[in-house]
Amino acid sequence: MIRHKILRNILIVTASVTALLIALSFSQGFCDWYTDHIYPYPASILGRLTALLPFALGEILMYLSILLIPATVIILLLLFFLRRRPKYRRFAAIYGKTLLTAAVCMGFLYTANWLVPFRGSVLGQQVQAEQTYSIDALAALREYAVTELNRAAEDVPRDADGVVIMPDQETIDSAVVRAMQQLSAEYPRLAGYYPPMKDALCSDVLDWMNIGGFTYPFTMELTGNRYVSRLYYPVLYAHESSHHKGYYKEHEANFLSILGCSRSEEPVLRYSAYYEMYYYLDDAYRTSLLAEYEREDAAAIYKAAAMPAGIVRTDWQRSQAEAEARYAADSHPLKRFSQTAEQAAETGWSTQAKVLKEYNYGGVVGLLLQYYKGIAAR
Repeated sequence: MIRHKILRNILIVTASVTALLIALSFSQGFCDWYTDHIYPYPASILGRLTALLPFALGEILMYLSILLIPATVIILLLLFFLRRRPKYRRFAAIYGKTLLTAAVCMGFLYTANWLVPFRGSVLGQQVQAEQTYSIDALAALREYAVTELNRAAEDVPRDADGVVIMPDQETIDSAVVRAMQQLSAEYPRLAGYYPPMKDALCSDVLDWMNIGGFTYPFTMELTGNRYVSRLYYPVLYAHESSHHKGYYKEHEANFLSILGCSRSEEPVLRYSAYYEMYYYLDDAYRTSLLAEYEREDAAAIYKAAAMPAGIVRTDWQRSQAEAEARYAADSHPLKRFSQTAEQAAETGWSTQAKVLKEYNYGGVVGLLLQYYKGIAAR
């Protein structure tokens, strides 16, 4: 009886704290203060603990939570027929209490480790990204990205056949962590510990859904799709690491991953960063041209713009082919669900874009234009 009272009181306190945090999360000032001063402690402690596990605990818990839905329905249906059996009623009661405890704990962790940081100001600095921008400004920054991308292509080590020599995993991971930590002078949250990024257990499902990685707020683990391109991996790890540091808006994480990796002493990280930067700016540039000019005129203007060197296209085609070969070499027992996953992803990406709006991935263009304003003139 005493144990039940203790558990009940703990649940009441946890639920009350969760409700209070949700209420306070409507204040950006509180969210920024919380993310700067409170959030780093649970993020670091949980990240260090779960990093000791060779598998992604958060991913397993997510799958278990999905399985609990049909299990709960079955238990409730059986309770209707077996309600007169004391043993089953006791089992159902224990199951219900366990489920309630888990739900309250998960609600608290999601609120404390995701909702409050997410509702803070952009980059924790009340930054207002450029929402409208001129084609000239976009063209200038795109040209800068192309120039740096081509320079990075010259800097990366290559073998006798001209193929990029990729550093080992430990070297890349260490370089990404150093690159992000070096940004802490401008973005203080980026200081401190970084957990490793684990391979997602169901990387094939992520691949079908076009998902590169995922951060689990309730375990503070980073997971990555093991089938992504090796050249893309550095900015992916930096992106998920930015989430771990409390930058949960997608355009924030994109911006910080590009900025951090572009300043790295490791050439492959710079190559990864400037390609990512070019990718978003180029897409925004083409979209803006089509919105401003007739299709033929837009095509002519775009054709005259600076372009990545041929070796850049070759490098990324090779890297993608290598990633596809890794995928083909593995068995995929869930392959029959691939079409369902792709359809779900299409709906999910569209919905996310509408909900997040300027906070979505493409919003990185506004942050880049603001940060690099005047870069072409220097």
